[in-house]
Amino acid sequence: MCTSPASRNGPMNRAPFVVAAGVWLLAMGAGCTAGGPSNTSSDQAARQNRGFSFGSKGSAPGKLHKPDGVDLDQQGNIWVVDGQNHRMAVFGPGGKHRFSFGSRGIGPGRFGRMDGVFIHGTHVYVTDLSQQRLQVFDLKGNFLRFVEFTRDRAVVPINPVAITIHGQDLYVVDRFEGCIHVCDLSGAVKRRISQRGTGATDLLRPESITVDPRGRLWIADEDNSRIQIFERSGRHVETIGPQITRQFYFSGEVEGIACNGRDLCYVVDEASGRIIAFDLSGAFKFTLGEGLGRGPHQLFSPDGLAYDSKRKRVVVADQGNHRIGIFSTQPAHRTRFAPLKREGANTKPFVIAKVDNTPSRAIRRFMPLASYLGLQLRNLGFTGGKVVVVTDHKQLAKRMKQGSVHLFIGSGYATMLATLDRTFTPIAIGKKKGRWLYQSLIVVREDTGIKTVAELAGKTMASEDRFSTSTFILPRIMLERVGLKVVAADALTIPPRSVRIKFAKEELSVLWWITRKGLEGGFFADTDFAKIKNPVGLRVLQRSLKIPRVIVSARSDLESQLSAAILRIFAHLTLASHRVILAPLKMSQFRKISTEELGRVMSLKDAVK
Repeated sequence: MCTSPASRNGPMNRAPFVVAAGVWLLAMGAGCTAGGPSNTSSDQAARQNRGFSFGSKGSAPGKLHKPDGVDLDQQGNIWVVDGQNHRMAVFGPGGKHRFSFGSRGIGPGRFGRMDGVFIHGTHVYVTDLSQQRLQVFDLKGNFLRFVEFTRDRAVVPINPVAITIHGQDLYVVDRFEGCIHVCDLSGAVKRRISQRGTGATDLLRPESITVDPRGRLWIADEDNSRIQIFERSGRHVETIGPQITRQFYFSGEVEGIACNGRDLCYVVDEASGRIIAFDLSGAFKFTLGEGLGRGPHQLFSPDGLAYDSKRKRVVVADQGNHRIGIFSTQPAHRTRFAPLKREGANTKPFVIAKVDNTPSRAIRRFMPLASYLGLQLRNLGFTGGKVVVVTDHKQLAKRMKQGSVHLFIGSGYATMLATLDRTFTPIAIGKKKGRWLYQSLIVVREDTGIKTVAELAGKTMASEDRFSTSTFILPRIMLERVGLKVVAADALTIPPRSVRIKFAKEELSVLWWITRKGLEGGFFADTDFAKIKNPVGLRVLQRSLKIPRVIVSARSDLESQLSAAILRIFAHLTLASHRVILAPLKMSQFRKISTEELGRVMSLKDAVK
């Protein structure tokens, strides 16, 4: 895949969410440059036949920033969800930029969290997770309408990340509920398929969906590292993965998925940087791409996928490389199958623990750091690294007491819980997105006339997530300190002097619930609120104390020599010299935690009941 300018989309052998990290220390080749010179026209033709890429990081027309979903129209134009630029970008079949549309915000043609695009005839459907609805455009990028999801004519909250249309049915992937909503084309919900979980027929943060030539639904079950196949009626047919062959597994998150309309379906295996082809029975056939990296024919954090039936090629959003990759599916261009192996028993890895509800994403982000620490500590008997993901601090404490985890990296509240168990000792804090510390904000609409926190009694506020330190734990402490109780907005009983909380999943959705749905206010991290352009009509009512954004804690019973060595390694990590390790974490450096900062973290115990 080199850069010349240049249809669609048996029982599970369950494995634990533990992945060896040594394979991430790869030598990354330099990426090609779009429009770069070629030696001969025959060389260029050969590269073009095998595949090519286009795009580079930026916000100017034709540039991309973490592209996500992709799809093709009948002319072969490539429609790209240019996620971090909050727009749609349209390119010709050869990669020439044609036009872009959209901007960040709320309303027609404005986007917050956009993930998927699906073209149905002359209509372009874009998933709008922040506004919990779809936006529909024509093939020139003109806004046509919203598709809001309803049941019995009442709007229902659905979190669309991807869709497909078959006949008169609209199938909507709900990322947070872990299900597929079956709707008519107006958005009226008729039924749902599957549920959130890790069981044999469940879905955990599903990512994408397509219909195979037999009319069945293929769903990328992202955080269960597998593909789920259902009949359109909802009957479960088959599971592919996590184990693919006798020796190999999906490497982590399963992302984009597309079928060729005849006999094959293609799946993005993100952590291995490959596209894996299966026949319609679920049997592995071959792979495309040369693995994880920055160079020609490589992918780095690939995501959305589409199939170009006219040209017999797949189009993939190469998110980490900020470009679009094109791969020929011809037999001569298929590559050797080599996803990640499970770690062997004869090793002593350095183990990092994370509390997270999305295991494969956490593993992908922390694997480079775990591998690096294992390498740097080899003189103390370590051979590589490992990441273990648990769902709550009780499981974390159990792992720590078993001696199977060396380090924990987490938020203030999670660290406080681990410290209360006396299993961890905070040793360092991380600088994330340019900030060592952050604080929570209670924000209200100015037209409510609310002047004090106590006046929030009986009101409804929006929060991102009930497990978020910044958008729930800290605000909850501020509310309870003035005698207010906190209850979910849908609670059956509402006690006196209570504040109802609507959990909106992310910060732009919080803003939407306040400005469009009439909630009195909401909770934000100061860093997120600062990014909102022109927050007209909103006022900060109260600020919390400042606490560290990211905290590194070592197991309390580690030998002093090992603890000191870990702290020295973190002190020398900088984004300039360790980008491949820190960039996935969005951090730039670390330093030792101060006594005052530790005290602020421990003050969060007020939220423990």
